[in-house]
Amino acid sequence: MLDEKASNFGTASTVFMAKLLLRGTLQDHRRALDQIEKYTWEWMVIRPMGLTDSKRTGKYRIALDGLPEGGTRIGRADVADFVLKQINSDEYVHKIPSIAY
Repeated sequence: MLDEKASNFGTASTVFMAKLLLRGTLQDHRRALDQIEKYTWEWMVIRPMGLTDSKRTGKYRIALDGLPEGGTRIGRADVADFVLKQINSDEYVHKIPSIAY
């Protein structure tokens, strides 16, 4: 929700509501990201959409520019799956991927 580009009406609605209801929180997130981005060491900020307790599927979408199209939820187990895959990868170093179903 940080200068997001909406890919469809559903995503645009989610972004609009989050910006309306979570303005202070999103400003804090933006300031934190601004600080992290200053560093040259390897960093990655993973932004999951709304968390659920569903089982791991290993099937989720990743977006680097905005939010995954139409995605509003992701299971904690799939967030963990994504995080573990990044341990041996540099694909998203210095990037801020959003993940959702």
